Amino acid sequence: MSLRFNFSLLAYPAPHGGRSSYADLAAAFEAQLADLGHTLLRQDALLPPPAINLVMEGFDKASVATLLRERRAGKRMVVVATEMPTCATAHGFLWNNRLDPYWAARAITFPTAAPLFDACWALTIDAAAVLRRYVPDTFEIELGYSPRLLAQSDVEPAQDFCFFGSKTDRRAGVISELRRRGHSVEAIWHMPPAAERDKAIDRSRVVLDIKPFAWWPVVSSSRISTALHRGRPVVCEPRGPQQTQAAWKDIGWFARSDESFPDEAAMVLAHWRAVHVRQMASFRRLTAEACLAGAIAGTEEALRKPPRPVPAEIATAESAASTGAPRLVKAVARTNLVEYQGKIYAVPQAVGNFHVDRDQHQSVKVYGSIAEAERALVPLPLAHRPG
Repeated sequence: MSLRFNFSLLAYPAPHGGRSSYADLAAAFEAQLADLGHTLLRQDALLPPPAINLVMEGFDKASVATLLRERRAGKRMVVVATEMPTCATAHGFLWNNRLDPYWAARAITFPTAAPLFDACWALTIDAAAVLRRYVPDTFEIELGYSPRLLAQSDVEPAQDFCFFGSKTDRRAGVISELRRRGHSVEAIWHMPPAAERDKAIDRSRVVLDIKPFAWWPVVSSSRISTALHRGRPVVCEPRGPQQTQAAWKDIGWFARSDESFPDEAAMVLAHWRAVHVRQMASFRRLTAEACLAGAIAGTEEALRKPPRPVPAEIATAESAASTGAPRLVKAVARTNLVEYQGKIYAVPQAVGNFHVDRDQHQSVKVYGSIAEAERALVPLPLAHRPG
């Protein structure tokens, strides 16, 4: 039976630049679901049944209230979790071992939002065991090959390497070392539009997969998939014994060590066309059936169950957010953060006596969450920015 899915960023904070990073994921879902005979729409507004809404994880307090309203309206929702749950805390876990306000708040909010979902698709292998504590019907998925995504360029590449992704000191250092060795390397930092990124791939012979931090165990399936579909091989830094994404071990060229990575990158460069052919032979086995069919079958079974009860604390929080009086949450960088009707007002202390429910001032900014306000008031170092 053909199913109708909808890919939504409804719950993802709009000001966060990482929204553009999900363009590849949406395209992969669309192509592989089509390979299986299903359809995918891409709109933030959630669709009523029988549509299945794929909602990207990245919640804050305001988005939890929005999801609760959608749930009460009868929408059926699957949360798509792309991050690595690690580092157990009193709140459950953190994402990616990162303790800065953005990631900590994002992790703490996940257990609050989880009961609103019918199922969870976990893109990071081994995440399912943790996520099932919050969404019992959690299924592992993978990004893979689809002939619909093939987009090899006729342009003859003129530069050696390219990298695209978030900027960290470690990644910048690896790229500097390759340049010191005489290689041309184009770095597309953070999350540019897909068209800009694709042009950089087409200009290059090899795509680099560089870890953001030395301990990072996760392989970027999105980066490898995008490169291979565009006709470029990928050389990857090793992920060590923690790497459990077995499919990618047979697809990417993984260096023996971080130290040997520049030398092995040069080896791949010297034979880049042949390496791409070899990698594609393995990649083509990672079909839509292997990546998504099991999760879809499990999700259909989960949707036949009655929706889970909404915990009282979620309903209470929604009521307080919509009807409560303004509440001082904390002070950050000489700015008072005041919660009122589901929004966070950043009121500089220099403004003096200010009532968010009736006063206006050009210096007062409004945010969707505490985490968002803190990111704006106290920018994170590049090494800790999300994406």
